[in-house]
Amino acid sequence: MPASAKQHEWVSRVLGIKVGAVSKSETGAAEEEFGADLGDLGLDVSDLWHAARKAFDAATASVDAQISALQHELRISEDYELEVVAEFGLNGLTRNTRVPLLASLLEVGDGSKANLQSAAPKIAKAAQAFMSQLSSDARIAACDQNPFGIDVAIVATYQGAIVQLLDTVRAARRG
Repeated sequence: MPASAKQHEWVSRVLGIKVGAVSKSETGAAEEEFGADLGDLGLDVSDLWHAARKAFDAATASVDAQISALQHELRISEDYELEVVAEFGLNGLTRNTRVPLLASLLEVGDGSKANLQSAAPKIAKAAQAFMSQLSSDARIAACDQNPFGIDVAIVATYQGAIVQLLDTVRAARRG
């Protein structure tokens, strides 16, 4: 099956390699076809995995910093209830879905193709649950739209990294 424009954009953005050409399908939507197989380019699923994992780790660090900044603002508010939220409420925002995702990522170990193929179903399930929670949780939306002037974008920060993880596990499943 030919790769989509979105997949080509991902390969170009993450790996710095432009492949394929744009064509129009019968419906007029832009589609791209790989000009070469990733294997022909010297890339394998392990390369994709390491890039996706790096993006996820960077997103996690960014979100942690955003939450810390918001917590700091709540702590200095001199409002007891906001201080309690800062201390206990924000730490668990994604615990129910992020921890299972992190556990599934650890199963990949060194990033070998065999490990990735083995862990792919768990990663896909956990990544989809995580993104679903981020997109639907009112607490996440409240943080992203906080009135304290703190830039928080939990959903937007994680979205690209989750897409990369899902693209990578799909590639691993195809072999």
